[in-house]
Amino acid sequence: MSRQQGFICGLSHEVTIAVLPRLNMEELMFELSRRIQNLDKENSIKDRARYKYQLVGHMRTHTGEKPLECNQCNYNTSFKRNLVQHMKRHTAAKPYSCELCDYQTFRKSAIEKHIMGHTGVKPHKCEECDYSTVKKSDLIKHKRRHTGERPYSCQKCDYKATVMSNLFAHMRSKHM
Repeated sequence: MSRQQGFICGLSHEVTIAVLPRLNMEELMFELSRRIQNLDKENSIKDRARYKYQLVGHMRTHTGEKPLECNQCNYNTSFKRNLVQHMKRHTAAKPYSCELCDYQTFRKSAIEKHIMGHTGVKPHKCEECDYSTVKKSDLIKHKRRHTGERPYSCQKCDYKATVMSNLFAHMRSKHM
């Protein structure tokens, strides 16, 4: 099926193709939030994605909506495939197990990071203090404590966040 035969998001396609390379994160968030507020789904979404359900899931990345819920814990997601993967935590065989404790997982990368926690191997180190971590993403978030950086700004009020998920949560609770 060619790309012209499905659905396309009228929000991100135009931003990604035409505008994204020239926008910083604050400007991008403003542009997306403006488009979300002005979205007329019948007129703004043109036919271009393979399946409509994929477009519906994609639109949730703009709204922050996470309607799919795990029935065994408080996990929520926008995409069915993420929920299916998550459910393996509760139901699937867990072939990877830690020799030092009872931890088991279905992902090889998860056991590798878990074992680093036991051995004290934390390859990502802060240059400003003695903080170190197994995950690079945790170090990036930690560094914002030193810099005070809050790179994700709400365009409707003066709220700023250190991580994008906090900005999306703010937008959902205060402005939608």
